[in-house]
Amino acid sequence: MKRICILSLFSILACSTLFANGGPGYKIRVKLENYTANELIIGFHYGEKQYVKDTALLGTDGFFTFEADTLFPSGVYLLVLKPDNNFIQVLLDDKNQQITITTDAKDTVNKMKIKGSPDNEVFYEYLRYLNKQRPDADSLRAQLGRAKGNIADSIRITEKISDLDKAVKKYQLDLVAKNQGTMTAKIVKAAFDPEVPDFKGEEKEVAKKKFYWIRDHYFDNIDIADPAMLRSPVLHGKIDYFITKLTPQHPDTVNAAIDYVMGKMKGNFNNENYKYYLIHFLNYYAKSNIVGFDACYVHIANEYYCRGEASWTKKEDLEKICDNARRLAPILIGRIAPNITVLDSKEQPHSLWDVDADYTILFFWASDCGHCKKAAPHMVEVAKKFKDRGVKIFAVCTGVVTSKEDSNSPEKVHESCWKGVEEKEFSDELFFNAYDPYIRSRYKMVYDVQTTPQIFILNRNHEILMKRIGAEQLSEVMEQVIGMQEEKKKSAKAGGNSKPVSSGMVEKKPELSTMSKEDYTKEMINRLTSYKVGYTTLTEFLADGWNYSVPQKGKIGITGFIQKGPKKTFFLGVNDYSKVSKDELRKIEESGDFQEKTMIATYEKGGNAMSDKALNQYKIEFENGQLISIQLIK
Repeated sequence: MKRICILSLFSILACSTLFANGGPGYKIRVKLENYTANELIIGFHYGEKQYVKDTALLGTDGFFTFEADTLFPSGVYLLVLKPDNNFIQVLLDDKNQQITITTDAKDTVNKMKIKGSPDNEVFYEYLRYLNKQRPDADSLRAQLGRAKGNIADSIRITEKISDLDKAVKKYQLDLVAKNQGTMTAKIVKAAFDPEVPDFKGEEKEVAKKKFYWIRDHYFDNIDIADPAMLRSPVLHGKIDYFITKLTPQHPDTVNAAIDYVMGKMKGNFNNENYKYYLIHFLNYYAKSNIVGFDACYVHIANEYYCRGEASWTKKEDLEKICDNARRLAPILIGRIAPNITVLDSKEQPHSLWDVDADYTILFFWASDCGHCKKAAPHMVEVAKKFKDRGVKIFAVCTGVVTSKEDSNSPEKVHESCWKGVEEKEFSDELFFNAYDPYIRSRYKMVYDVQTTPQIFILNRNHEILMKRIGAEQLSEVMEQVIGMQEEKKKSAKAGGNSKPVSSGMVEKKPELSTMSKEDYTKEMINRLTSYKVGYTTLTEFLADGWNYSVPQKGKIGITGFIQKGPKKTFFLGVNDYSKVSKDELRKIEESGDFQEKTMIATYEKGGNAMSDKALNQYKIEFENGQLISIQLIK
């Protein structure tokens, strides 16, 4: 996934300094006893990291002075001490930043004196209170550990710990009530866990209710849209815990959780927290190594970036993000694998969807690929182990013809692929071996094959169950996949006589992979005519089974598209090649009918931008991820 566009946070950081409105900027004077260095650094929290903001040298007056005619954005700042990088926390609001600090570098909290900032005075009074309680708390917990087995002592010590916790909580509640709106109050309140009400019922039911109540109220005590909290040590930990711990780790539920978080920040698209976390989530799931979580990247791209909700993003980055999402969307786990038609050693065509098996392993490999050579024994082992369990391997050699004379000539590519089949022992008894030397099936684009080997596991309906796994893991993963699918079948049978949850359930759409070309075309045109301008989204459109068509009679598909900024134009055609010879068919493909550059050139000249072999032609336009027009051109 490293190929996916990663965005930088520096664009936000660069714009994060506020200008003083006619008043003084910041002036922070710091005097430190028992500090021998002549340099002091001020930094700040920003989401999950800390950054350096400025450096001050020791002045002749004995103070380190940070000064400018602008204000720091409000938040928690850090005075970093050399050489061990210990730090002193300083709270800054967006109004008064004229502060004088004196303390001892060896006892910063207890010796802290601050002038010009009542908020910091309250904050350090709170820290001193916690320091006083900590020895008692540590002592009681140590006593509890030693009292194991002694019920009476354990109860007595536990009650003392509870009393101490109650006293600290009362202090915190009083602090928040008396200092509302301050950074201290915000930070202290953010640490409060929501108080869960008492639920009635069976133990499992109560536990479930508590879990969902906590999720629904998790952010009750923190304003996650407040930019000051972005510059604190509190916000990122809470959001990360909500997404990765309180949310079941399935792409659909994670996407819903991301939407929930972004919705609470959305007030306006210029909200700094909204920008930060939209970039953070995009980058996090772009780099995720968890199989299937590219669906989160696609969701974030399609629902936010490609719909114009990340207006700060550079045009070239936006185009890359939306292109990545477009390429990944058709091959997400749970989608129907796009059909491809490839050739056997005798140049006869075979389609992926024609494979008759409970499970199909789609395997892309290259004859000159070192990793493919290492993968080959594992693939052979899997083929032997699962051949009698409804599993077939559809192996596609990725050799490509680029010349008529050199090592990539048609003859050499054919020889290389089929020699590789023999050397790797991909026998016809165990594998269906194929290649596509002119990439007519567009498998490289359709399956995003940028490196080899690539492995996809499909079920009988050609739904993608697993992908992007190593060959050395395939045997174990295949066992798990078969086991899970068998469990689903048992569950379906067990629940076969149960009543539906709701009479208003959405009717399941027909299975495309089992249809004839005529029925497939009829079904897709029905779907096309059901779309509503202003309501249907690009995500829904792509999820509906639209694939790039191959030159075959009577089947509708995408014959090309044009992307210009937030506007994307698709061209659909029902192709008629009934009177076209194989040689003519190759010329049509190689002429560039299906290439975006050729289409754009034709389109800009006022041409049709589609093959003249189409019986019917449709032009579908989306802007900012929303359907804006459907036209029947022919």
